[in-house]
Amino acid sequence: MTNYNLKKKHIATLLVCLLILCSVSFAATGDAGSAAAFLRTGVGARALAMSGAFTAYYDDSTCAYWNPAATAYLKDISVSTMFSLLTSQRDYNYFNVVFPTTYGTIGLNYINFSVSNIEGRLTDTSSFYTFSDSENAYFFSYGKEFFKDISAGFNIKFLQTNLETYGANGFSVDAALHIKLSPLFNLGIVLQDLGGSMQWTTGTQDQIPFVIRAGIMADLLDNSLKTSLELVENEFEGFTTEAGAEYTLFKIFSLRGGVSYDSGSQQFNFSLGAGAKYSLGNILFQFDYAFLNQDYYNNFQADHKFSLNMYFP
Repeated sequence: MTNYNLKKKHIATLLVCLLILCSVSFAATGDAGSAAAFLRTGVGARALAMSGAFTAYYDDSTCAYWNPAATAYLKDISVSTMFSLLTSQRDYNYFNVVFPTTYGTIGLNYINFSVSNIEGRLTDTSSFYTFSDSENAYFFSYGKEFFKDISAGFNIKFLQTNLETYGANGFSVDAALHIKLSPLFNLGIVLQDLGGSMQWTTGTQDQIPFVIRAGIMADLLDNSLKTSLELVENEFEGFTTEAGAEYTLFKIFSLRGGVSYDSGSQQFNFSLGAGAKYSLGNILFQFDYAFLNQDYYNNFQADHKFSLNMYFP
């Protein structure tokens, strides 16, 4: 196939993806509230410092969450961890391991969100008791380059929630595509939580909203500057636009920033962050930090994320 024909193929694929995104956007129901909302918080301080505009990236082990198709381009075994400093006795943490093989790249992922010391009352009195909420996601990732510069992948998620004496189990699937349009531009599209639901011990079943993410990333200034733009549609909560940028100094230090706009709430949010890489022997360590402003019960809350990625050749 000639380069000209390949470019035409890439452009056609991009147009199809944008048409799919538009069709889903017009089909949004607009209902607020949903099950397993913690799945859409995002993982990795690097990605979150750029407001989550990360679907088109392919050089980070947390791609297993953002776009499993992009893991096809990871060459080394990697381990990622993230923990958060949150207010109101909340915890949000992530761990994953990624294994490149000759048959594709596989990943094992774990997300935990919990809230402790929640006040509960049996009657309308001042006396109360405390309970906790714990939500977990265990998922398997797979990505493979099926054609030159075109990869596909998926996530299979098993979900578990424990709230006081109640519990729920669930299941959902992600489907993903990543295309290297040119040496400068990359496209990612992910269909998240297809057919997802949570079955409670009370007999109630909650639907997990279907989310579509489509993003493009530009790699500029000889890999020193990366910029990204992303469109996110949640079938229950509406449409969000995200943008991020990362500037790398001396191939070691990185400065990052991002902004997002939620069409439903008509609110802008911003994020900032930084990172550093250090090699010890053959192991590459990547340290990242992200600061996010967060509206928690109509109050501004600082959300701090810390990540450590390790790559083993």
